[in-house]
Amino acid sequence: MAWAATRWAGGALVAAVLVACSSKPSNPPAPPVSNQPAVPEATMPQLTSAADISTLDGQVVTARGVYEVENLGRYRLTTTLPDGTVLTSNQAVYLKLADGTDLRVGARPDDERAANAGKTVEIEARLVAKPEPDDPRANQMQAMPTLVDVAAVRLSE
Repeated sequence: MAWAATRWAGGALVAAVLVACSSKPSNPPAPPVSNQPAVPEATMPQLTSAADISTLDGQVVTARGVYEVENLGRYRLTTTLPDGTVLTSNQAVYLKLADGTDLRVGARPDDERAANAGKTVEIEARLVAKPEPDDPRANQMQAMPTLVDVAAVRLSE
């Protein structure tokens, strides 16, 4: 009986080794290198005036305007940055387009506000034409168009 158990265990070991040695490699081969140039990425839509807001609602856009900072006094804004950092500030950031339209940007990092206040910048973000109010029970004014999920803020030439 012991001989049969040993023979069975030895046979199972040989079968496992054969299966392991005959299996396909886990890493597939790399795709062939192409000599064709990469396809250029589509250009991001440009938000330049109030007329563009309804057509670009919900899209990631590049908006160009003057970076403005407003002190809200005792009121605070809270924004979550893409890296998960939660900012709370009484300094609200807006972007004023060339036609005078204001876009809400919300709370932004201190160093960004200091570097860009009053300057012409480009902001890459998703446009929300009519954002939901922060608290639907509160008596709030009509919400203004807002840039959310800000990916980049850079000085414009």
